[in-house]
Amino acid sequence: KGIVFHAKLGTQYERVERIEALAGEIAEKIGADVVKAKRAARLCKADLTTGVVGEFPELQGVMGRYYALHDGEDVEVADAIRDHYKPLGPSDVVATSKAAISLALADKLDTLSQFYFVEERSTGSSDQYGLRRAALGCVRTILENNIRLSLDELFAEILSSRFPGSARFSSMSIDGETLTVDRLKNSITLLTYFIFDRLKVALRDKGT
Repeated sequence: KGIVFHAKLGTQYERVERIEALAGEIAEKIGADVVKAKRAARLCKADLTTGVVGEFPELQGVMGRYYALHDGEDVEVADAIRDHYKPLGPSDVVATSKAAISLALADKLDTLSQFYFVEERSTGSSDQYGLRRAALGCVRTILENNIRLSLDELFAEILSSRFPGSARFSSMSIDGETLTVDRLKNSITLLTYFIFDRLKVALRDKGT
């Protein structure tokens, strides 16, 4: 609770709560074990506080799996913690177990939606928060696992989770900045097109 994720987006604890809720929603939609998906989400960032990951950031997730197994967590939960960062690049494989798919998508979709909501977006060659990688990771995870998900439904759930009662208010203030429903909906529209652009890239790479 004391670790800030981003000045406009709150703490890592708040981030994990969002990811946990979304992982559960996605798990229901794809037939994954909801309890395992949410448990993996609850623990997925815990290894960021450890000395090993602090010294070797490339081991995030990998060490999380070891810690989870050491503490007696279910193997599928531990594997999901390791795999939720995948794919890390164009040559990396995607998450394949249903719990890991749920968590990987929840993590990436949360990152995308939250930064779009506060208008911290990729511009030109700049991609400070890895949003292009996250969007392409979502596309690849969905396509390569042959699953079907409605982005509109997921973003609506993210919006209502991030801003409870969003369908009923006209505006709200976050960290002194006023956000309107129309602005939030516009962010979702822009984000959807952003992901569709990554879909074009993925299809082009396959020769389509």
